Amino acid sequence: MPSKQAGDSDKRDALSAALRLLAYRARSEAELRRRLLHRFPSDDVERAIRALKAQGYLDDADFARQWRESREESRPRSARMLRGELQQHGVAPEEIDRALEGFDDEENAM
Repeated sequence: MPSKQAGDSDKRDALSAALRLLAYRARSEAELRRRLLHRFPSDDVERAIRALKAQGYLDDADFARQWRESREESRPRSARMLRGELQQHGVAPEEIDRALEGFDDEENAM
């Protein structure tokens, strides 16, 4: 029986770790990358991220939209605070702008 190559195992480990993190809650690409780079080589992390994006499991636009909806439902914030939170998660400015289109600060202040 052929033995597994260490590199193949590392690649699967990085992908498995990424899937576990995403199962807990949605994450931005930058956030997931930061978490994985603490444990895995950058090549393995980038391969895992490419695979997750290709399969639709990692999407910053969707993450930003979900973050906004979550905040609107449970912990209302101003658009400025939401923008700051999304920036901290590494979401690109254009994705933040799209996610906050039509956001009503007054409605969320109540």
